Amino acid sequence: MRKFLIFLAVLAVAGFVYNHKWILNKFSGAAAEVVSGAAPTPTPAPGFADKPYAVRIWGRISPDSLTLRRYVVVVNGERWRYESKDSDSPHVTVALSDGTEAVENGASSDVAVKMDPRPMITKIFMAAAQLHDGPPPSLGSETCDGHTCWEGSTNIAGMTANLWIDAGTGFPVFLVGSGNGKFADEHFEQLPIDFSDPAVVQFFDPKHTESFFGQFLNP
Repeated sequence: MRKFLIFLAVLAVAGFVYNHKWILNKFSGAAAEVVSGAAPTPTPAPGFADKPYAVRIWGRISPDSLTLRRYVVVVNGERWRYESKDSDSPHVTVALSDGTEAVENGASSDVAVKMDPRPMITKIFMAAAQLHDGPPPSLGSETCDGHTCWEGSTNIAGMTANLWIDAGTGFPVFLVGSGNGKFADEHFEQLPIDFSDPAVVQFFDPKHTESFFGQFLNP
């Protein structure tokens, strides 16, 4: 009888894990199940912020610093998730919103709301769209992060910046600039998240302030 009960318990655990594969994802590579193994279909910058997206961003935190800050931003409408890590620190900052409640690991909800990454990223997408829709930038084209890019000068939130965009899709690839008390030296990469996967809902669950995207936050 005891062996039979143990057998039933094993079946129950196996069934639970099978139906909640996001648990395995978290421990085997941070959301590997919902990040497609295939390269993402490039998404044009115009209107990009109106669609679900996942972006990895990395760059220096100040002009004279060797510290790199790496981010992952996942957005689906009013829901968003932000994870970041500095190269000289083991701590991962996680903030997220389910569209109603914003939370952050180790801070108040007021702080979490201020960490909403959408306003700044939307400004960057809009600047990229303007360069993409206009005439080829006068600064010409070059290869940046493996993309054939147009380079153009733009203004983002009061900051004068040079922005490299993919010449074919208009997606921002690299941004460098300063001004108005701001500094930017950031590279952008789309993450091919399958937003049709039911497990994606976990990214926006206020109960999950642990890191899901550690593999993208380390060298």
